[in-house]
Amino acid sequence: MAEDAPAPRVRTLLAARIFYNNRFSSANCVVRNISADGARIEFSSQLALPDEFELVLLQKNQTFQARISWRNEHEVDVAFVRAQRDSGPPALEAHQDDALRLLKQENEKLRGMVLEMRTQLDAMRAREGLGPARAPDAAGPDVHEPMALARPA
Repeated sequence: MAEDAPAPRVRTLLAARIFYNNRFSSANCVVRNISADGARIEFSSQLALPDEFELVLLQKNQTFQARISWRNEHEVDVAFVRAQRDSGPPALEAHQDDALRLLKQENEKLRGMVLEMRTQLDAMRAREGLGPARAPDAAGPDVHEPMALARPA
C-alpha cells in the first residue's frame, strides 16, 4: 500500500511560539512554510530543542504537537504528530493558571499577616491611650494613617 504524498507547503511569515519542558520553557519563532503535515520554523538564535514540542501559531490561535524531522543552526523542519487544536486565549495557558493560583494563595497569606499586624498595632495604641489606628469601617488596606508611637506628654 503506497503512503499518501505529503501535503504541499504554503509559504508564510507567521509569528509563533514553541513550548517544551512541560511548558516551563518557550521560544519565539517564525513559521516560514506550513502544510497540514508539518512546517519549517526559523529562530533568531541557535537553541537546544527537544525532539518534540508544542508549536503555537499566535495569529491563528492554533496549536500543533510537532516532532523535528531535520534541523540546522537556525531552522527546524517539523512533522505534526497530533491534530491541531484551538489554543484558547493566550493569557490562560496552563502554567499561568498554576502561577495565578499560587499568587492568590500568597496574597491571602499576606492579607492575614497585615490584619494580624493591625490588630497588634491597635492593641499597642489602646495601651498607650491613643485609640485605634483606623476606624473599623474605613476602606481597605490602601488607607494609611501616620503611626504615632510616641507616648503622650
